[in-house]
Parts: sequence; structure tokens; C-alpha cells
Amino acid sequence: MTALLQLLLFFATFQATEPLRTNEAQDKIFRVYFQQDHKTIEATDEIFLKREPFDIVFEFPEPMGVLVHASLSPETYDLAVKSKPMKKLPGFVGTGMAEENFNKDNDVMLSASAPSYWFYDSDTAHRFNEIAVEKNKTIVCKRHVEQLTDIDSNRVVKIADVAAPLNLVFISTEQTDGTKEQTELNRVAVKVNWTE
Repeated sequence: MTALLQLLLFFATFQATEPLRTNEAQDKIFRVYFQQDHKTIEATDEIFLKREPFDIVFEFPEPMGVLVHASLSPETYDLAVKSKPMKKLPGFVGTGMAEENFNKDNDVMLSASAPSYWFYDSDTAHRFNEIAVEKNKTIVCKRHVEQLTDIDSNRVVKIADVAAPLNLVFISTEQTDGTKEQTELNRVAVKVNWTE
């Protein structure tokens, strides 16, 4: 009987310490993948792309946004794949970078300390090149990438000229009630390696 009581207490403690996922939080889960040469490449820890233009594609369950850190330095990526908290990730300590709607420059902005915010609010307010809504109401948002814009050095580099891997960390959050703290809901970290 004592072992059964200990087991029940263990499960009760475990359940109490697990974060609760509300339906609202589950609605902030996104899917991201890459497309190049009419092929889909799933977002895993490391992928391989040609040094040619490509697309980053998001599937959102509703209008929402994702914080995006991009860098040629692996520091933030390395910590993200080790599940370090967002506030410990150097690429998320700075204020978000402002971008124009519709990704007119076909780029990804690089920074050592600040993320971009890619969102879809409506067909007239988003940071993507193409938008489609599927029958199940999933919003498919495609961002075409031909170059990297390094905010820290004020340089633009065409994808064909990028030498180092591109490290990307995508995070969706929600504001904690009554505070300015952000609760992380979903994270995907991808290192894009280049093939010839």
C-alpha cells in the first residue's frame, strides 16, 4: 500500500508542476519548413540547401507572429537546441528589428542580439511574399529569400555568396497576464548548411 501511495503522490506532483497548455496556447503552435527547387525540406536541427534563393514557409492556425533570430554565428542556435530559456538566448535580448510589410527586399535580417518579428494579421498586414488559406483554415505564409541583410555591419549578401551556415531560431510567445514577461509556446531551431 505504501508503494501505491508514493506512486500516486509522484503523479500528482508531476501533474502539478507541468505547465498547463490552454486551447489558446495550442493555437499559437506553428509549423515551419523550407522549399527550394519545388522540393520541401522539413525544419530539423540541420538541413542542406543549395546556395540559391529559397523559401521559408510557415503554417499558422490563426493570425499570429513568430520571433525570428538569424545569424551566421552559431551562438544563439547552439543554446536554443540545448533548450536554454529564451531570456538566456543572446539573439533575443535586443529590441525587435522593424521591417516593412510584404518582404519587398526578399531577405532575412541578421543580427547578433535582436530578433525580427514575422507575422500575419491580414492580407494587408504581414511580413511574407505569399499567403494562402487552406480549406482547414490553416494560413500558409511563404517568405522568399534571395539575400541576407546584416543589420550589425550594414551589409547585404546574396545567398550565392554566403560562406557560413545560416542559423535560425523561430519562437512563438504569449504575454503572461499582468506582466511584460513572454511565455514561450513553440521553438524551432535550424542550421542551414550550404551545398555547392
